[in-house]
Amino acid sequence: MGGDGVRRRLAVANAAGLAAGYALDALVGDPRRWHPVAGFGRAAGALEQRAYRPDPAAGAVFT
Repeated sequence: MGGDGVRRRLAVANAAGLAAGYALDALVGDPRRWHPVAGFGRAAGALEQRAYRPDPAAGAVFT
């Protein structure tokens, strides 16, 4: 009995969170500085530029 109400409220909360996140991302955009995800992206891009070569052995080392 009570489980259906809890599941419904959880689904509504999840949908509201997704909609709010989408709206904020559309309004504000991605962070460029002082955000861990942005920093990780820059670090991964720099590593890829330095270490990537299109041959199988280098690809194995890169991975």
